[in-house]
Amino acid sequence: MSLKAPKGLRYHVDVPKELFSLPLSFLVHGRPGAGKTYMTYNIIKKYQEAGLCDRVILVSPTAASNTSLLQDLGVKAEDVFCPTDKRVPAKLTKIANDERDEFERDLHRVEDFKRFERELRSGKSVYEIDDELFHQFTDNQGDLVQKPEMKYKNAMGGRPGLFTIWDDCIASPCWEKNQSFLNYTTRQRHLGSLEYNPTHPSGQFVGSLGMSNIYVIHSLRSERGGLPKLVRDNAFQIAIVNNTANKKELQSLCEACSGQCDEEDFYAMFEKSQQKEHDTFIIDFLYRKEDHPSMFRQNLDVYLIPDGKKSTAIVRKPEKVKKTRKKKDKLSKAEQRELGRIEQPGANAMAVDNVNTNKVCI
Repeated sequence: MSLKAPKGLRYHVDVPKELFSLPLSFLVHGRPGAGKTYMTYNIIKKYQEAGLCDRVILVSPTAASNTSLLQDLGVKAEDVFCPTDKRVPAKLTKIANDERDEFERDLHRVEDFKRFERELRSGKSVYEIDDELFHQFTDNQGDLVQKPEMKYKNAMGGRPGLFTIWDDCIASPCWEKNQSFLNYTTRQRHLGSLEYNPTHPSGQFVGSLGMSNIYVIHSLRSERGGLPKLVRDNAFQIAIVNNTANKKELQSLCEACSGQCDEEDFYAMFEKSQQKEHDTFIIDFLYRKEDHPSMFRQNLDVYLIPDGKKSTAIVRKPEKVKKTRKKKDKLSKAEQRELGRIEQPGANAMAVDNVNTNKVCI
């Protein structure tokens, strides 16, 4: 018997093929100076460029030392929290709910304005137009107000893309023995639940906004004062930056991936991924099989494919394509001298962002 998922329970976010499914629960592991911040920055930048990340929140006691990073990611002062405050999970939940409320109001206003426009075009007099609509979109003088718009202009029809970075939070009161943080972690996909109305023209009144979380950590071990076990067990993606995991941590990851590859393949892929400084080994437990050839990656753009005793890396690089030039009418040398047109040889080739897939054996 084939199983089918019920329709209308979740909002489907179209994520570019090279990116991870949303929301994220991403562990970025590395020792100090390994490049964790660099990797975290690049992950969020990719989603911002794709129009899938609108608001970035930072929970860190060392935010002051990353001022330039915060500015580049658009982190506002009111979205910076310290993990010494046990109420941070509740504050993040409130942010998600407030964004949800504003999003729903915007959706209703945009749809009401469309109804109002249809009423105006119908040829009705102002006295025949619905009073509520008329007063909503006109001022005291009866002039039209500005057309309502969504708060965020993104690739999700204005649906807010929310991301939280947890940096240097190990052994903090916010994480250690804090039930509200554990509740927040397990409910991250369901934060900001929307009013259920699958017949709404926008198609947006289903599911939840959710909150993507990126945990920047020094150790994968779940021990007193360390990474909460619930966070480790519920991680969707794990990144090891700059070959900084110890033997026990790697063995634990190997066992978690035993259904996808054997031990020999796992360590072969890990070794392949660590070629240069700041190189990262990524495991995506929620990889989309129709888009991603493997759950293992080197950095963000190279897939590592286990294949028995040999692993293959698929390298994606931009392909250079020559720029096409329009033919110019030929002129005599005398006309060229007169007009000052001297043809310069050697037009530069222009690279475009096409993807070329090559296979490299490890």
